[in-house]
Amino acid sequence: MKRILAELAHKVGVEPELERALELARHYGSFCWSMNVGTFDNPSIERCLARRLSVEAGPFKRSAVEQRDALHVISEPYLTGGHTRLMEKLAGMHECQPDLMITRAAQAAVVERLLNHFSRIHRADAVPTAIERIHYMVGIMAGYKRVVLSLHPDDITAVLACMLVKDISNTRIYLVNHADHGFTFGSAAADVYFELSSYGRRVDEQKAIVGQKSFLGIPLAQVNGNVGLRHGGVQEDELLFLSAGADTKFRPRRGADIRPLIATLLKRFPKAQFVVIGPNARRDSWWWPLMIRFRGRLRLMRHLPFDEYSQVTKRASFYVDSHPFPGGTAFAEQLIAGQRCVGLVSPFQGYSPAEKLKSVDAEGVVAAVLSYSVREEVTQQVASVNGLDSVKARYLGCLYEARYTENLMDTYCTWTGDIAFMQAEREGRNVDISAEAFSGIAAALPSIARDVFLRLRFGKKLKLVAKLLMHRFGRLAGERSR
Repeated sequence: MKRILAELAHKVGVEPELERALELARHYGSFCWSMNVGTFDNPSIERCLARRLSVEAGPFKRSAVEQRDALHVISEPYLTGGHTRLMEKLAGMHECQPDLMITRAAQAAVVERLLNHFSRIHRADAVPTAIERIHYMVGIMAGYKRVVLSLHPDDITAVLACMLVKDISNTRIYLVNHADHGFTFGSAAADVYFELSSYGRRVDEQKAIVGQKSFLGIPLAQVNGNVGLRHGGVQEDELLFLSAGADTKFRPRRGADIRPLIATLLKRFPKAQFVVIGPNARRDSWWWPLMIRFRGRLRLMRHLPFDEYSQVTKRASFYVDSHPFPGGTAFAEQLIAGQRCVGLVSPFQGYSPAEKLKSVDAEGVVAAVLSYSVREEVTQQVASVNGLDSVKARYLGCLYEARYTENLMDTYCTWTGDIAFMQAEREGRNVDISAEAFSGIAAALPSIARDVFLRLRFGKKLKLVAKLLMHRFGRLAGERSR
């Protein structure tokens, strides 16, 4: 797949029609993100397209005479989703409410909620063509001293607008890369590239980032007095273990597997129960042998209303982090809420010092259950890395005082992870590809689309065909409704 991606990148550079080159670049970014074969950025594409825009689509003009303070830019906000929540928390740290620009379509309910966090919202998604949209974004961005990016990895138009705005203003660009484990555009655009984790810092070392790096961290709710108060004293007859996360977070990968841990806990504690919220028990067949073995004691639940989830969480004796893909800061959130937290160390790590509570094997988790305790040092470090006030101090200090922070996770935690763990196995043959991106490449460069399709495993071919049919029918339905 790397060869195919390199060929696609070359096609972007030699495409004579600028509008189509921008579209191909977006699809290239989508492919790089979904395939995740070790291509983490491509600043040469960013610079090439920025130069072409200056020559072929210039001049770019500033919309406002006076500069306002801060503008946040998001590709597509969601009602649920980590990068939208993170952006809202950062927006709330400003002394005065910042403004927001949305670059892609957003649901009306989401936009309405965002008005609680931002003083005004600019809608770049209402501008029809990519070149016109870049003109619009440059004009808006130039009216701000600071622009904070929360972008989709393939949002090339927003990245190019950030590069071009520097030619007409003194605007500073700050990139918050929430999905820091894979590809993203922006290496050539950001003046400051925020680090959220030690995993992301190591991925960033594989990129050609031109800006200053500064540690931010992912903020949680303010650390409260209940942290670490639930020590020991568990009743083995009443043990309830709880884990939660998207079904993909539990899928076994490269020898990392949560099932042996579950089996060990249920065997060691014969009256215990284990509830996993998120997996699809009908579809995810790797769960079936364990469910049969521990019938009635292992329960998989696809969805659970928030109120019921809260009740289960309160009744749970221990929260077990998802594995092999941990829940990120969800583990730390459970800890600061006063829950007992255990789990297995994952190669995908480095988001909170709460990970120090994890064990390298199942027997270590059993030992932690039998004599659970949390050192005060750990809770203090969680507050330092993930506490709202700590993140706010680093964030505002960087934006307004040019203070850059070293990665605290590397200070507090010993790295044992592997950034190749997230990369696609079998050279990207077992990946899920966006139907929109594949359709776009198929229309413009059918030979590359054919090569991609042929490289996919049989099951992924079937899944892509199904998504393409749904994408096609969705477009037809949309056209009929207009």
